[in-house]
Amino acid sequence: MKIQFIKITFALIFALISLSNFGQGFDFAPEKAEEYKAEAFKHFQDGNFTEASRRFNNLGFFYWEKNQYKNAIDIFKESVKANEKIGNINAVRQIYNNIGQIYFELQDFDSSIDYQKKGLDIARSQKRRAEIASSLINLASTKTEKGLNQKAINNLEEALQIATELNEMIVLRSCYVLLAKNYDAIGKAEKAREYYDLFAIIERRIQEEQARKTREKASRMVEQAQAEKQATAVELTVRQQELVSTRQTLQEVEQVSRERQLQIDLMEQERLLQEEQIRRQKLLRNTLISGSAFVILFALVILYSLFEKKRANKKLAQQNIEISQQRDQIAIKNNEIEHAYKEIKWQNDKITDSIAYAQRIQEAILPGEEDFQSLFKDSFIFFRPRDVVSGDFFWFRKISAKDNPAYENAMIVAAVDCTGHGVPGAFMSMIGVNLLETITRRGIINPAQILNELHKTIRKSLKQYKNDNRDGMEMSIALIHDKCKKLEFAGAKNPLIYVTDKKVHTIKGDPTPIGGLQLEEERLFTNFELEIKKPTACYLFSDGYPDQFGGPNGDKFSTKRLKELLGQNNKKPMIEQKVLVDQEFKNWTSDTYKQVDDLLIVGFRINPEQQ
Repeated sequence: MKIQFIKITFALIFALISLSNFGQGFDFAPEKAEEYKAEAFKHFQDGNFTEASRRFNNLGFFYWEKNQYKNAIDIFKESVKANEKIGNINAVRQIYNNIGQIYFELQDFDSSIDYQKKGLDIARSQKRRAEIASSLINLASTKTEKGLNQKAINNLEEALQIATELNEMIVLRSCYVLLAKNYDAIGKAEKAREYYDLFAIIERRIQEEQARKTREKASRMVEQAQAEKQATAVELTVRQQELVSTRQTLQEVEQVSRERQLQIDLMEQERLLQEEQIRRQKLLRNTLISGSAFVILFALVILYSLFEKKRANKKLAQQNIEISQQRDQIAIKNNEIEHAYKEIKWQNDKITDSIAYAQRIQEAILPGEEDFQSLFKDSFIFFRPRDVVSGDFFWFRKISAKDNPAYENAMIVAAVDCTGHGVPGAFMSMIGVNLLETITRRGIINPAQILNELHKTIRKSLKQYKNDNRDGMEMSIALIHDKCKKLEFAGAKNPLIYVTDKKVHTIKGDPTPIGGLQLEEERLFTNFELEIKKPTACYLFSDGYPDQFGGPNGDKFSTKRLKELLGQNNKKPMIEQKVLVDQEFKNWTSDTYKQVDDLLIVGFRINPEQQ
């Protein structure tokens, strides 16, 4: 998990650096390209097709990155020839996909479809279902761009069936979002909404599955360590019992030897008495016999006792050695277990410290509620991350004459919902804050123009025009100027709610987000203008609050309930409305439902009469 955190951190640093250094880097200098190409053809002529294909691929990607599309296509075709010579059909399939993607960027959709079909045919011949699904999705994307929506849907439904059977959630996510786009294009809004909802559900499942696997891995490590420690302790107990038993056996042998010695002594005394009685008659013979018998018997007893004692001592010594070895092994195991526990604890502490530090950074970057109330006296910010750090963020600034003289003293307010939550979402929020500051300081003040510029910059910085990255943002942004007598608004999937004379009104944003998959020719956002004649309360928010499950039936709170809540309490001071919003959320979730997403609601009152 520590390694994963470092990777994510460097991904953020790269994304930020790429804002000013986009498009740099390859494994040879541009002026060496012709020399590199000549060497590739030389390897092909010499029959070294493997090295030739490697160089053709490198050169093709180089031309592609430099936007020299024709050169890239020609060189990739040479790579096809080299890979066909060595029978590397997988590489041929991938190169066809690359050529199809280049034609896609050139908007030559017919050629793009031809090459993508070639890659699909190879995947089908190999019966590689995952690659078939991927090729179908690429083909459907091109057909969608060309306006062949029904044909794109046919491809996507086949890819969806394969992804469902293989349980490939990443592929399912791509299918859902493209199906939603195509059904929306042919006017089937209900079907499009169904697939958008499936996309949101599987996105949450992917994130939850990643978190679950991390927790299970840590749990298994701890359980295995505890089991090994317990087994080692049981084995030590058994060995100690065997040692006690051996010692008892040795004591019993020594006791038997003493008792036998006493019996021998008694028998000898009786024999001596008998010899004394017949001593006169058989003195010499009996003396010799008794002496020999005594010596032999005594020697045998001594030898037997020594043998038994030696064998017992040998067995005891061997057991002592085994016990000593086992104690050493137990000590090693205990050290390993202790080390593993410390390592897990250290990693957990590092991750916790890193996230806490990320929270401090995010809190430092985001503006405060007190600063917001200096712009709008009657206002509030209801902000509650699901985890320690948040993918939602709020942003505002007062425009100066240096930014744009035509909008001096105008105020911009935005509520933003980035892809994901927790650490990944927080990284996107830092990028969003930085880009909003940069764009507005360049003099771009119109809300729709801000969204347009933000969309292009996000796609460029994350290289979404040539990879599968789908990260982006949903946001609503408002501009208040002319001494609070005019409001301009633009939204990327998020609306503006405003209340005048107890009447609740809604301005819906455009249905597309910032960044992510783009199939349309150009993504432009709509600018709405509203004349403010009376005191008006305005609310910008993310989808976390309306999408929260709760209530008696486990339903979503919904935007409708939120509008009713804000409309009923509109006349109250904004700071009291914040308390009511917080209390309503607690009542809705009670102790049964967990918070499913980051929560953000920004409320402020505009009063032109006081200006």
